[in-house]
Amino acid sequence: MAIHEIETFYDKLKAHLSDIQFSSNIITTAYDVTEETVRILKKVQITSMQITIDGMKETHNKIKRIDGVDVFEQIMKNIELLNDEYPELHIVLRVNLTKANALEYPKLVDSIFERFKGRKNINPAPAFILEKDIHICNECNTGLFNHKERSAFILDLYHHGYDSPYARYPNKVMAECAIRNDLAVAFDPRGYVYKCWEVIGDESYAIGKIGDDGRIVEFNQLVYNRQMYGADPLEDPVCRKCRYLPICNGGCPIHRIQNKFEKCRNNYCSHYKGYLEEFLKIHIARSKRDRSDK
Repeated sequence: MAIHEIETFYDKLKAHLSDIQFSSNIITTAYDVTEETVRILKKVQITSMQITIDGMKETHNKIKRIDGVDVFEQIMKNIELLNDEYPELHIVLRVNLTKANALEYPKLVDSIFERFKGRKNINPAPAFILEKDIHICNECNTGLFNHKERSAFILDLYHHGYDSPYARYPNKVMAECAIRNDLAVAFDPRGYVYKCWEVIGDESYAIGKIGDDGRIVEFNQLVYNRQMYGADPLEDPVCRKCRYLPICNGGCPIHRIQNKFEKCRNNYCSHYKGYLEEFLKIHIARSKRDRSDK
């Protein structure tokens, strides 16, 4: 939607970081992709793209609705354009799943692989919409996955031949969320500065705002401290005793903060919790297959 603004930002950033190599990624609906879009994506060094899909064509078009337009088909054509003009770009089709459309996922995956047969760097992956208890009514959670349902669905998918990143044994490389990294920030269109992109647009979570000179003004020390230091899992007596802590690193920090300071009840535990034996069996079976293939 703002592809030329992305190009302008890149040009200014590159002017100041001319000796530094970097890459970028983007999350998008891909509805507005054109040849000009592809040119800019190459220029600004976008190496990976997540494209959000909400189910099969009929379901997707009900959610991402534009009167008189087959939005789903337009996105599929744009994916073909992206792959034709920029085959090195890694595209992940992130399928947003609720219990209402979850049963469509296998059929959608089959149709994606059939449509893009012979093309590289195009892969689907599920993205679970989970129950939350933050600023929404109970009715809004109806049809969303809870912890147990998500884990069971991932395992069921795998046993029916549909692999996903969720079914892989946890990577041994630990990574911290951007919210607890003092060098990571996100911005909304009005210039407000956030530590977490999940809450962009809710200015109560902003740590400040960009002034005319490019510096942060209206700095909110309370919000900053809460987000940087208020979600430390090592200060949580439950997490400290949990044997899954090395896997999940305490879960989503913003959900932890909401629970601690806003009396919410978000479940931020790993989908491996309570199901590690099943995921270990998958890991062992996959390892055996990999060795036999060699």
